[in-house]
Amino acid sequence: MKRAAAYARYSSDRQSDTSIEAQLEKIRKYCEEKGYVVVKEYIDRAQSAATDKRIAFQQMFKDAENHEFDVVVVYKLDRFARNLYDSVVYTKKLEELNIALESTTEPITQDIAGKFFRNIMGAINELYIENLKQEIRDKAIVVAKKGYFMGGVPPFGFKLVEETDEYGKKRKRYEIDENEAPYVREIFQLASQGVTLRQIADKLNQKGLKTRRGNKWTVRALYEMILNEKYAGIYTYQKGTKHNYHANREDVIRIPGVIPAIVDEETYWNARNKLGIGSKRVKRHHYLLNGILYCAVCGNPMNGGAQSGDYPRYMCSYAKRFKEKGHVSIGKKKIEDYVLTHIKHTFFTNVDFEKLAKQLNKELNKTNKTKEKQIQKLKAELAEINLKLQRATQAILAGVELDTLKDEIEKLKQQKIEKEFKLEKVVNEETPSLITPEGLQLLWNELQKLLETEKELVIKKLIERITVYPDGFIDIKYRNVISYI
Repeated sequence: MKRAAAYARYSSDRQSDTSIEAQLEKIRKYCEEKGYVVVKEYIDRAQSAATDKRIAFQQMFKDAENHEFDVVVVYKLDRFARNLYDSVVYTKKLEELNIALESTTEPITQDIAGKFFRNIMGAINELYIENLKQEIRDKAIVVAKKGYFMGGVPPFGFKLVEETDEYGKKRKRYEIDENEAPYVREIFQLASQGVTLRQIADKLNQKGLKTRRGNKWTVRALYEMILNEKYAGIYTYQKGTKHNYHANREDVIRIPGVIPAIVDEETYWNARNKLGIGSKRVKRHHYLLNGILYCAVCGNPMNGGAQSGDYPRYMCSYAKRFKEKGHVSIGKKKIEDYVLTHIKHTFFTNVDFEKLAKQLNKELNKTNKTKEKQIQKLKAELAEINLKLQRATQAILAGVELDTLKDEIEKLKQQKIEKEFKLEKVVNEETPSLITPEGLQLLWNELQKLLETEKELVIKKLIERITVYPDGFIDIKYRNVISYI
């Protein structure tokens, strides 16, 4: 009887223990029907599957290394991992430990077709997370465009007032704090006149003025203030995290006029220009193929060569750096359109799902034949061991000293136990079920939808490498999934 480990997870505080119990109930029922005994239950509460930093998840793998169970059972594969890399890596770890991964809702097998199914589902789950993140971002952008407070600490000079939006939801909006605003205007006025930030900080500290967090004024604090476009009445959103929000991003939301300005625009930009932090050029183009596009001449990556202009190109990074001639460059639109068309043609045009299912099922049949051969081999090895044990017994009965055969007999007994264990494991392995054309078509439909909404992510999940030759030939190497088509 197989020993099963049940793994359940919910991803946010908006879900509850009810969700966990529902998953465990499904897993227990599944194990009962399969004849498994659940020996361990691992639960991660309010943990995202987009990361492997889950306490119970990691404990499960420690126990797996100690061979405390034979199979991990999850309600759905996305409970195990929604990141394709983690899905592949941790499934591989289980395979190396001879531990199976099974889902109560998705019929996966432990053969090559099962791996194919897991990888496709892993890609879809990861893309689902990216889509979900994008939906959340889109909703946040709608709120930001109305000038509502989006969290954090309001800048010095502003306070928050509460109001009700058109949907009856409580929101907070920026308002000028007239107790602090005069200091803000003084700071920008001094900076626009060329006074250094050190001098301004010393002057504020001599007055006993504190920052919004109650600290002394520093050059860094003033620098951050003068960079903040809110003081000029420009609401900004999606600038990044606290570690990279100064980076130029093409997707930053800027909405003038939705929050009150403490300083006029001219003073604001004069202050910035005096400090050498005036307006910067923003990238105009996003390159979908960075990281997978290569020059055939030297083998080096090809990256976006021009960030502005109407005709951006990918250029060989080596040629660009060392000003070499004879290497490859290609128009951004030309290569990206070609790749997208190639994917659509390869994956989604005239796909014969009947034929594809037959190819996959052919692999299943090969697996079944391999299993039968393995069973016969193990039985033959067992028969040989039993024969040797029988001969050893006969030798003892014939008068051979027991001590001379003791070590050999113990060795044979241990080999017999190991072979019997392997034979039982192989015999009890689930016989792979056939894959239906309808099931495959559902998977393909999901990928096709995601290609329209998450182009770069889908491209990089399906394609391993693209090589561009000087004569214009483009060679596309797909990842393993394409070998089935």
